[in-house]
Amino acid sequence: MYCYLAFLKELTLHRNISGNCGISVGNSLFRFDSEENRRLQNESELTLGLKAGVIVLLKNYLMIQMGFSHIKIFTYHPIIMTNVGLTIGIRMDTPEWLRNFLK
Repeated sequence: MYCYLAFLKELTLHRNISGNCGISVGNSLFRFDSEENRRLQNESELTLGLKAGVIVLLKNYLMIQMGFSHIKIFTYHPIIMTNVGLTIGIRMDTPEWLRNFLK
């Protein structure tokens, strides 16, 4: 399981095109089926990563996002993962009550 918190800077590239880039800090939880050593069945490791993406707004509510992330997991032998993805999403406005709560 991989949980992270990302700090992203958003950039407006065009009226309907925006981008973002930043860093992520997280934790990777590994679960092993080791009968010999029960102490080593669960392992939790720090992760650091770089993230970037481009969002294209097709209509007021429909968007496509292309993203990239490069993550390093700090195990004894470091693990490096690179992910490229494409997301189709629906954009919604935050309800007024939630916007006020977050302010």
